[in-house]
Parts: sequence; C-alpha cells; structure tokens
Amino acid sequence: MNAMSQPNFLQVTNALENAVSFCENNTAYRCSRSYGSRLMEVRSLFASATRRTDTTYTNWRVVVGEELRQFREIRLEYGRIVALCDEHGYDGVPNKRIVYTEREHLLALVAELVAWLTPRSSEWEWIPGR
Repeated sequence: MNAMSQPNFLQVTNALENAVSFCENNTAYRCSRSYGSRLMEVRSLFASATRRTDTTYTNWRVVVGEELRQFREIRLEYGRIVALCDEHGYDGVPNKRIVYTEREHLLALVAELVAWLTPRSSEWEWIPGR
C-alpha cells in the first residue's frame, strides 16, 4: 500500500500565500487575472476555517484538561479513603492500582468502593463526609 502524502497546515498556508503573492506581483499574466481573486477568497476561507478549528481545539483541550484534573482529584481521594481504611484495620477494601487517566476503570473502582463503604457508613463516622 502506498502512503499518500498529506500536506500540513504550513505547506497549505505557504502555497496559498505564494500563489496570491505571485498573482498580485504579476498582474500582466492572464493566469494572475483569472485566478488571483479566487486564490484570495480561498486564502480568506482557509484562514477563517483555521481560526474556527483552533478555537474548537483550544476549547476541547480546556474541557479535557479540567476533566483530567477532576479525575486526578477522584483518584487522590480514593487513595486517601483506602489509606483511612488501612489505618483503621478494615479488611476487604477494594484496592487496585489505577491511574486517573483510565476513566472507565477509575469510575468502576470508585463505584465498587462506594458499594463497599455504604453498608458500613453508620459504623464509621468519617465515611459520610467522603
């Protein structure tokens, strides 16, 4: 299978800029008169599309970053609860090593811990606050 060459953003931008510049600097050529205005419109549309995708990507990164921060906090709290259970000598605590970026595994583990803690919440005064 042949790999297809894909131009990157800078290649497209440079090609458009060079083509528009050529048309602007060589108005005597028929191709400049024929394609100059179309190339300028394409350059404008490409810049507009780039701004939109940059904004979308930036917003997505903010949302993902905040989500990861929250999952990190959940993972840290999980660790604190397990440490409290160990400190008080409670056996059977669901304790697995999971990193906060493993969203599904972390949420399943937290659900398992909540299910384990719920029947014991009246016995241990520190559980309801968690």
